[in-house]
Amino acid sequence: MKLKKRRRKRKRKKRRKLKIEDVEDVGSDEEEDDKKDGDKKKKKKIKEKYIDEEELNKTKPIWTRNPDDITTEEYGEFNKSLTNDWEDHLASKNFSVEGQLEFRALLFVPRRAPFDLFENRKKKNNIKLYVCRVFIMDNCEELIHEYLHFIRGVVDSEDLLLNISREMLQQSETKEQVAHSAFVERLRKHGLKVIYMIEPIDEYCVQQLKEFEGKTLVSVTKDGLELPEDEEEKKKQEDILEKKVEKVVVSNKLVTSPCCIVTSMYGWTANMERIMKAQALRDNLTTGYVAAKKHLEINPDHSIIETLRQKADADKNDKSVKDLVILPYETALLSSGFCLKDPQTHSNRIYRMIKLGLGIDEDDSTTEELNQPVTEEMPPLEGDEDSSRIEEVD
Repeated sequence: MKLKKRRRKRKRKKRRKLKIEDVEDVGSDEEEDDKKDGDKKKKKKIKEKYIDEEELNKTKPIWTRNPDDITTEEYGEFNKSLTNDWEDHLASKNFSVEGQLEFRALLFVPRRAPFDLFENRKKKNNIKLYVCRVFIMDNCEELIHEYLHFIRGVVDSEDLLLNISREMLQQSETKEQVAHSAFVERLRKHGLKVIYMIEPIDEYCVQQLKEFEGKTLVSVTKDGLELPEDEEEKKKQEDILEKKVEKVVVSNKLVTSPCCIVTSMYGWTANMERIMKAQALRDNLTTGYVAAKKHLEINPDHSIIETLRQKADADKNDKSVKDLVILPYETALLSSGFCLKDPQTHSNRIYRMIKLGLGIDEDDSTTEELNQPVTEEMPPLEGDEDSSRIEEVD
């Protein structure tokens, strides 16, 4: 019995201890929870942005540095980034040229010959052109000969202009220039809609695109617009410009300009004529036939046309009247974008009109001497017989 009582007492003590320990543990847990809650209240959320940057232009302009300061490894890395080649180059050349045109060049010779070395391809070379370290064009054909197209590199110049050349600027047209052209004057006055074609590709598109949304497209630079015609004005102009134009018509487009040149329905426009004349393998017979189909449109309400009609009625065979009629025609050719076949004749005609305006006699000896070519007597050359023999052998 005593043993049983002792065991029960021990069990009770253990239970009490367990209960006390449990209570103490709960208290400690509550304190830790309070501390955690306090810590949570004190925390602040901070937003951080991470940006992954990738350098796209890894090619540095090492050609602007001193060649003595550039290592072989830098040349190799630049060549691989420039040409996407996995192998090192065989040789490199870094040089600069000074003169009328200053430029720097960095050229590489690959270690292996390209697999398409002897193939006829559109890509003529691998030279890139830079102006003031600004990339201009890839595969510039004028920089190196075609048989050296395996050479790779860059050419940088600070003397070349970044804008369009004057020649290209004069031949190209903007929308504002076309909008103020003589072809659309009367159309704009009557409120008609005009589509401006200012891109070279438009010439090829319009040849196939005849209609749009049920409406026929008519070129204002060609004949096809029907308006009342003044037969008397046309006949007088046709008599003088008999061989220069196919026919003379009264314009339905002109308001402030005296005349303009248009092409026939199947003739070439001024832009197309320039394109065809620039072709190396052109057919001269076809070019001359199609290019000759030009029509002169006149504005009968213009003071110049009215005065020319009065002078033609007075004396049709007067030389000054013929010059006055041909000058507006040649001026219209230039303003319409065509080229003169004989610029010297046009210049002489302008000089005669200047003399007429200044009251200078046409038979002035000083002006005639200036216009005549200088012919000097050349002394006989020695050895004429030998030269003639050589010509016979040739």
